Amino acid sequence: MNKIGIFDTSIYSDNLGDEIIMRSVNSVLREIFPNADFARIPTHIYPSKDEIKIAQKSHKNFVGGTNLLCANQIFRPQWKFSPLEVFAIKNKPILLGCGWKFYQRKTDILSKIYWQNLLNRNYLHSVRDSYTLGKLHEMGIRNAINTS
Repeated sequence: MNKIGIFDTSIYSDNLGDEIIMRSVNSVLREIFPNADFARIPTHIYPSKDEIKIAQKSHKNFVGGTNLLCANQIFRPQWKFSPLEVFAIKNKPILLGCGWKFYQRKTDILSKIYWQNLLNRNYLHSVRDSYTLGKLHEMGIRNAINTS
């Protein structure tokens, strides 16, 4: 059986919108992978060693919705990951309906390296608006589409 990691934005969130988004994400993923074993990993707190191992061993990892991406990921992270954890699951997460945190200044170089290394290079990422798509393209991440 395939294990699917889901980076879940509703865990430890007081935003009802995150819960609504994750219901849809879970529904779609269950439809696509009906026989998979799903493991939820929070995004609003730093993952444990066990959660990192789950992501490493998962067949695929998806990141559910919300405005999770930002231009200053190192000092003001929306998605909690240390640089070491980024390299532990390098090229694994696939975005599913994600957006940009704020309309911000240009993405700093450390964040650009962070996103380029973290996000999967083999599958299309689904983003929720043209602004997010443009920010990813500015960083050289071309395997994304606007699905809103």
